[in-house]
Amino acid sequence: MRRSVRRPGRPAALLTALSLLAGACTGEGPADDVAAPEPVVVDESLGVVRLAPGERIQLRSIVDAEVGDGADPALDALVHTALLVALEDFGGIQGFRVDLGDPIAADCSPEGGAAAATQVLERADVVGVFGPSCTASLITALFPLGGSGMVVLSATSTAPELTQSPFGEAGVNRSPAFHRTSPNALVEAIAAARFATEELDLQRAVTIEDGSARSAGMAAVFRATFESLGGTVVRTSVVVPSADPADELAAIAATDPDLVFLPLPPERLLSVLEAWSGTAGSSGTVRIATGLALDPEFLRDPRSQDLYLPGPWLGFADAQSAITGMSAAQAIERIGSTLANEDVAGWWAHAYDAMTLLLRAIDDAALVEADGTLVISRADLRRALRAPGFTGMTGRVECDEFGDCGSRRSIVRLRDGGTIDGSEGLPEVFDTRD
Repeated sequence: MRRSVRRPGRPAALLTALSLLAGACTGEGPADDVAAPEPVVVDESLGVVRLAPGERIQLRSIVDAEVGDGADPALDALVHTALLVALEDFGGIQGFRVDLGDPIAADCSPEGGAAAATQVLERADVVGVFGPSCTASLITALFPLGGSGMVVLSATSTAPELTQSPFGEAGVNRSPAFHRTSPNALVEAIAAARFATEELDLQRAVTIEDGSARSAGMAAVFRATFESLGGTVVRTSVVVPSADPADELAAIAATDPDLVFLPLPPERLLSVLEAWSGTAGSSGTVRIATGLALDPEFLRDPRSQDLYLPGPWLGFADAQSAITGMSAAQAIERIGSTLANEDVAGWWAHAYDAMTLLLRAIDDAALVEADGTLVISRADLRRALRAPGFTGMTGRVECDEFGDCGSRRSIVRLRDGGTIDGSEGLPEVFDTRD
């Protein structure tokens, strides 16, 4: 079912076969003084992986065990399973099989990410690594892995600082080794501003950030987008986690805003929402958060009611991969069967596309020597990841200069008064595709 791909190693092998065939036709054998074929020439600036016939191309997956703020073992299991399904669908590369190995735990912490990277680096022939999901562990794993020449892909991390921060600047934790099929969270800030102006016709906004790079970046993008669409930002507030927000919220209410944009993590968001509910003059103000709040535990808290929540579009049920030829329905069935779970959430598609993206790049970058050795230049592989894109399960998959490769489509959902178990049950009120 997979598409026919370029096989860079075949021309040399074909020329050898033709020369032997010519000798057979003339009755002459190969000359004794014919030099042995030269090794293929590749960019060795980041290192080269050479695999003898019968060896496997090595990939690895780092996951976050149930430790640390933000860990989600169920998500990690879903992602790892989707990676395996995509690998099976793509098949081998130029006659070589691919080994993903067992998941390596990072514990959703800086120390865990560094330890996981050390474990991966015990094998010098690992070509690429997936994950982890937590930003804290991803950053400390990313730099030693990238420094060794490996590529690192993510299907779930949305932190802007890993790729592109506001206004076309490289993120503070940008590494040329990193690429992701998950969306940059900045698209949620754009969706929030568009929803506020285009759908709700709101004109006066306030942003509340917590001083972190992610929060500040999303607030900045919201302000720029909101003002470009004709709105006015009447106040910019920073409420650090250690401070009581009551005085600042009272000052915000005095500006009589139509809406407040809250790019805050769930725990901090709940404390601000609680204080906001007791602030005089705040009852009519629309509140818009971000995808960080699309957490089942947060959504079950009554303080989350009437909150608008921009987040990634995860409706991939009718999709099909142009590379593997597989449909979303086929992939979902196999993932669900493996996990014994019929309710397969949308992040599986980002993982499927991440694996497909990497395998296609390896296939395009790899060369085969005359003796059958597979040669993978790590530098050529990084360039191959930025090749013209393809249609994947999540839509168009194409990497920009910062490593963002996935869909930029966002959905705004409303946390209404109903009882829910997760974000899938929330009504959708705005779609940036429209």
